[in-house]
Amino acid sequence: MSLLSRLFLVMALLAPSSLLASEAEKPVERDYTLVRAADAPAGQTADQAKAKSVGCVSCHTKTDAYSMHKSEAVVLGCTDCHGGNATISAPTNAKEGDRAYTTALSKAHV
Repeated sequence: MSLLSRLFLVMALLAPSSLLASEAEKPVERDYTLVRAADAPAGQTADQAKAKSVGCVSCHTKTDAYSMHKSEAVVLGCTDCHGGNATISAPTNAKEGDRAYTTALSKAHV
């Protein structure tokens, strides 16, 4: 192991945890044993899959898309795998942290 690698390892071990985690985000307690979702469909149209993602991508705009799969052979909507309610969209002009945004987020997520 090179001296530089050792130095980075020591720095990583000594770094305060507050530098490694967001202070703005707090975990939300959820009981996932209560969630009962249907299996992802074996087949569906692109429009059916898009309907299962439309609300999701109203908030998840920067990194996500209607399908995270590179292959067009995989036709799934967000809620097929992740659950939630894709009929809930981001409120118009609401920003993250606003009451309306937080309410919509709670209704949309599992």
